[in-house]
Amino acid sequence: MATRLPAARPCVDPVSVLVAEHWPKSGVLYHGYSSSGKNDRSADPQLNAMLEKARVEHDVEARRKLVQDMQRHLGRTMHSLNMPGGASGFNMASPAVRNFRVWRSGTFTQSYKVCWTKPSAYSIGQHG
Repeated sequence: MATRLPAARPCVDPVSVLVAEHWPKSGVLYHGYSSSGKNDRSADPQLNAMLEKARVEHDVEARRKLVQDMQRHLGRTMHSLNMPGGASGFNMASPAVRNFRVWRSGTFTQSYKVCWTKPSAYSIGQHG
């Protein structure tokens, strides 16, 4: 089992995220575990097969089913967990900010491009 800090995810494709984190050939975001318990960073052969199949699948529904299968498999095996006491994120905004986190994009900064303010909704220093 490996513990990890949540990685920045510039892509929103679930297969790409799963490949980056769980496929041993993916690079620096790979969590580095082994199902054999030998700490050889070989990952899980069953998950590797599902990841390799999902990488080349073009049918959207077939990819969705593969992602769901991988999520179930990862839920059973628990190879990788968030750091204890950690969270994947926390965002908040003043009530004067409208449309906050309604439209979500692949990056944190892009989500603020579609926000606007309504100063009459809340003024600093006024409570109630």
